[in-house]
Amino acid sequence: MDQFRSFVEYVLISYEGYELKVAQVLWVVGIVLASWILLRFGKWFMKGRFLLVRKLAASSKARHRGLWAYRIFLVGGAILLGLEVLGIKLSELLNFTVLPLGNEKSIRVGNVIFGIVLLLLTRYLITNFHRFFIEQGKAKRLTMDQGRRMAIYQIFQYLAYLLAVIVIISSLDVDLRAILVGSAALFVGLGLALQNTFADILSGVLILFDGTIEVGDWLVVKGRNIEGEVKEIRLRTTIIETLDSSSIIVPNRMFSDSDILNWSYNDRETRFSVDVGVAYGSNLQQVRKVLKSCAENHGRVMKSPEPKVLFTNFGESSLDFQLVYWLEDFKDHQSVESDIRFMIDSDFRKNNITIPFPQRDLHIITDATLPEELIEVQEEEERKIP
Repeated sequence: MDQFRSFVEYVLISYEGYELKVAQVLWVVGIVLASWILLRFGKWFMKGRFLLVRKLAASSKARHRGLWAYRIFLVGGAILLGLEVLGIKLSELLNFTVLPLGNEKSIRVGNVIFGIVLLLLTRYLITNFHRFFIEQGKAKRLTMDQGRRMAIYQIFQYLAYLLAVIVIISSLDVDLRAILVGSAALFVGLGLALQNTFADILSGVLILFDGTIEVGDWLVVKGRNIEGEVKEIRLRTTIIETLDSSSIIVPNRMFSDSDILNWSYNDRETRFSVDVGVAYGSNLQQVRKVLKSCAENHGRVMKSPEPKVLFTNFGESSLDFQLVYWLEDFKDHQSVESDIRFMIDSDFRKNNITIPFPQRDLHIITDATLPEELIEVQEEEERKIP
């Protein structure tokens, strides 16, 4: 018994009047094991095995939130009890200096814990804001598309983190004005190095709140060989999915520097046309009837407004017509145009309607019209030929 007592009273650490004994370590180990057992029991209990739990928290989300509250309460109590057993006062622990900053200022354990807790709370707030504002679509009651909701979420996310960092720095009794003044040259250098990034972010904010480009629009960026559907608008970049299902990441400043054709700006019903020419002397009424029937017989062409045939010009070698039609979904306009051209060629052959090709007259100048100098050169060349 005396040996066991001397073992548990054995001092492991002695520092400036503080002693850590084996008994204290054993108590801490016991608290950790008891906490682990209670955590496992709480997880099993909150799964709804008991009728009382099912009545109090019928939904799995409510039980999940209750389990997390139970975990936080249990872990916090275990930590406080462990500190008490170790003989460490909470106030002394929070005021313990981690990193001295000079001028009687330092980073203490309390500052570190406060910063971690604040960042965790900020992350929790942002996650819930995304869940309720974006995923569950509660903002659909407003006249707001998905792109604008995502823009508000991203701006809220950046501002929340920025505010959290400012509060954490302020808790250290650090003068922010001194930091800003001392870092002025650094900020100027960053501004020059990241001016394209800032231009992208500013353009992204203008695009998201201006509403000229929205998620789901079909865009053609002229001069850039980019065409596709807008899948996502971010603060710095925009994701465009092309016809071959590949994604193009476009910097937002490109939309300010280029001409943009937005097929779906006004409505998804879009007007398209196919140009064709027929030979002079063709039956124009029959040509009109064949062209209109080709559009009407295509399954994707809208019935209202109905297709139209326009006689556009007397060409050099053909009579020029334009077949005008409307599509509900502009994404497949290229395949529809191709189908209609196939149909026009087939029906023209059946009705003996000719699509002419340009003809040119070639005038050959004879030797008699050549100047005398060229005739002499030609005769000299002919003598050289054996």
